Amino acid sequence: MKIKLDSMLLGALFATIFYSASYPCIHKVIMENVSDKLIALSQITNCLSIVFFGFVWNRQKILFRYFPVFCFCEIVLTFSLTIYVITTNDIRAYYIADTLIFAIVSRNIICGSNKLKTLMYSDDERAKYDNNESSCYAIATIIGSLISMIANSCFVFMLWVATIGNAIDNMFYLYTYNKIRKGEK
Repeated sequence: MKIKLDSMLLGALFATIFYSASYPCIHKVIMENVSDKLIALSQITNCLSIVFFGFVWNRQKILFRYFPVFCFCEIVLTFSLTIYVITTNDIRAYYIADTLIFAIVSRNIICGSNKLKTLMYSDDERAKYDNNESSCYAIATIIGSLISMIANSCFVFMLWVATIGNAIDNMFYLYTYNKIRKGEK
């Protein structure tokens, strides 16, 4: 299996390693500190966000111009939220804020990244990219999960790992966005 690693796939690879290495620890702490009703509300919020922003992005082409703003906002918000939870240890507030950041900012980044892929790849190339992306995610998740199993890290450290992974992901998105804006693929 040969996978051509472009900037989108490299971003996915690195970010997913960071996410999957940190997620088990973060998820465990969150699940120990929030109610099942709050988890359900988070799921509903994110599902409504998917429907709403999918509808908006399908009808408003102007939003793509703001893609870099969404990426920068997410970096600033996740760093701020990480600092907040480390200093307050308020896991419930962290979970609520994280849900809102994902539902609003991250969802717009996901819609924008779909647009990036459409601009970067023709139909056949896009199908190959999607298959390669799935393989890349799987390989990165295995690597990150193995790291998580071996490392006995604390919640604070893993929050930083996730936050840095998010920033890396967005930097690759911004790099790709700028290449496309300049007419490069």
